[in-house]
Order: sequence, then C-alpha cells, then structure tokens
Amino acid sequence: MPSVYGLARAQRALGHDVSLWYDTKRGSMGGVEEPAQPIVEPLFPEQPLTLSAKSTPREWIRDCGVLSRYVREEQPDLIHVHLSHDHVLAKTVLRFADQRPPLIRTVHAGRSLAKRFGQKFLYRDLGGLIFRSQEHAELYKKDFSANGTHRVIPSGIDLSRFSPISQERKASLRERWGLPSNALVICHAGLIAGRGQLELLRAVAALEGFEPWILYIGAGEQETELDDAIAASTVSSRVVRTGYLQGESLVDAYRCADLAFTGKLGNDAGGRIALEPMACGLPILGNTAGALKDIHLPEHGWPCLPFDCETIHANLTDALGRGGSQLRAMGESAHRWVQQHRGFEAEARATHELYKEACQKST
Repeated sequence: MPSVYGLARAQRALGHDVSLWYDTKRGSMGGVEEPAQPIVEPLFPEQPLTLSAKSTPREWIRDCGVLSRYVREEQPDLIHVHLSHDHVLAKTVLRFADQRPPLIRTVHAGRSLAKRFGQKFLYRDLGGLIFRSQEHAELYKKDFSANGTHRVIPSGIDLSRFSPISQERKASLRERWGLPSNALVICHAGLIAGRGQLELLRAVAALEGFEPWILYIGAGEQETELDDAIAASTVSSRVVRTGYLQGESLVDAYRCADLAFTGKLGNDAGGRIALEPMACGLPILGNTAGALKDIHLPEHGWPCLPFDCETIHANLTDALGRGGSQLRAMGESAHRWVQQHRGFEAEARATHELYKEACQKST
C-alpha cells in the first residue's frame, strides 16, 4: 500500500528505527495493483512474515511464532498495524507476551468499522487508533466504545513524485494516448466496480456546447461493462482508456488532463484518487464520501451531492464554462493545498505525536 510505504519512509527520514512488513502472497492482484516487493524491498529488505489474509494455517502459526520472538527479543516501542488480518495476528501474539508494546491501528476502509462478530474486541485496549477521515471517526464514536487514544490523521502522498508541468510539456505528453493538444481532458483513475465511471460517461454524453475528452486510467472488475457502454455512447470517439498504469506513466497521465473526476473510494480511504491529480495541478469534481469530503473545498473543486448523473452533469457544465484559464487557477490552488497539508512528512509528525501519547500511557 503506497500510503503505508510513504509513511514508513518519512518516519525513517525523521530518525526513527522502522521495520515495514507486508503481504508476500498478494502479488499484483491480477494486474490492477502494483506488487509491493519490488518497491519496498530496497529500503526495507527484512521480511520475516507471510502476513496475508490468504495465509495457510501453517503460515499463520509460523507468523505468530516469528512475531512473538521479535517482540520478546527486539522489544519494539510499539507495533502499528493497517489491516484487519495484521491486527488479529498482532493482538493474538501480544495477548500472551510478557512485555506488551502499545498496538496502533490505522483504519483504511469503511468496512473495517462494520458491526460484525469480534470487531469490538479487536478495537478494545488499543494504544492508539488512526482514522483517515472525519466520517470514519464519527462512525467509530457511534458504533464502538471510543476508548483509548484516537484521532484523524489524513493520509499523505509523495509530493516529490506528483507535481505540475508546463502547458507545452502537457501537449507533448498527450501524443502518447492520442489526445488532442487543444482539447479539455477529464481524467478518472481507479476503475474498479462502481467507482463512477459509467456516471461520468453518461454525464459527458449529455453535455451541450462542450466536447471534453475522457481519459480513463486503470483496470478493474467492470471493464467489459465500461467498454460496452463506451462503444454505445455518442462520445465514444472522445474516450481513451490507458489500462493499468504505475510509476511515471501514472503521473504523466494525470498531467495530460485539465480536470480530475473523483469516483467512490475503495480500500484506500485516504483519498489518493483526488490528492494525486491535485498535486499535479488539477482541480477535482465528483464524489465527496469519506475522506473526499475533507478534500473537496470550493476553491479547488466541485463536490457532487448527490453523486448521480444529473448532479455530475450540472457541475461539469459549470466547470467547463469557467474556461481553461480558470481551471488552471483552481488547479494551482489545489496543488498549493496538497503541498501544505498532505505530504508524508506532515503525516509522520502527526503520527509520532500519537505514538508518544500511547507510549506514555503504557508506562
């Protein structure tokens, strides 16, 4: 997960001793996500655990033994988990440990706060709990006994990687995907089931007086349905699909666009689908659920409430009517806001303050 890797790097840059362990069975998820190992291993080569929800019973038992030995011998100041499987593993081990470092959990998806068997026990006696959005914090307070230290710490992104470019450079990048240099381009990243891609297509088809292009970035479960809808649409000649992109190709795709459409969040509740294009100098338009509500400010975007074709169409009409110069000005505002509020260093410093509080309470 890029957000966990970025946080760990920033924590190490601040002088902390950090070990980062990740799922070694996940792979590339059918080509719709980047595999972790090639990215993480150069900086965090130690990988003693399988740490996968698909672990066999034997791998689970082995992970328990390895983590138990690590806690006993290395005596870490704390353990920070990010997924439910890791949470259960760490809680199981710490329950029988002689020395129990504080256990910190970050909630990255709304389903982690669903009412189901054992969930309240899982959140009991945590050293600290981190939410990516105010919405998740409110859900927790409503449905769980809000004990322990908990706060909202927004997710960061790599500000050295995502950045704007000149209009001349943008025109040259567009040649890669056959986008006209003078067109207004709307990009939409994260094509997994139900992320708003069909609503965007229908809203663009209903526009009068504007002919924007759509750049769909990514791959996912509804690709066939989306392809069929594009083929049947009156704007099919103005739709480009890039497939799954990573590295600089993803950054360049954002840089090709003039406006970013934000669909529904998935497992990453930090809102990277909005933060990354904003860092590249794009205003945003679209959904405001979860962390997107905290990101969609009037000076750099158009929130669509409710999130349906009619509202998306109305906001697109307003956005396109502003013209390229005003869209660029709003994109510059979005870029400044991300630079000020959503870097990994700021996240690492806020997380460190929670760590300190958790460690002080445990002594």
